[in-house]
Amino acid sequence: MSNSLKTKQLVVIGGGIGGYTAAIRAARSGLAVTLIEKEMLGGTCLNTGCIPTKSLLHQSHHFRNLANFSHFGVN
Repeated sequence: MSNSLKTKQLVVIGGGIGGYTAAIRAARSGLAVTLIEKEMLGGTCLNTGCIPTKSLLHQSHHFRNLANFSHFGVN
């Protein structure tokens, strides 16, 4: 069988930040990719961990800064 007739495939187990990035890169390189994820695509970091936590921390810092504006005469 010639190379042009062979099907190149990759199975990625886990759709976390590394898994779906690997699947996208492999697909863009011409591989037929199957991505297996038992829960939400993006994994814990994207959906409930790192990224949402960073967003909440960012907002809480702004809220704290607003509370301190009264020291500068802003109410």
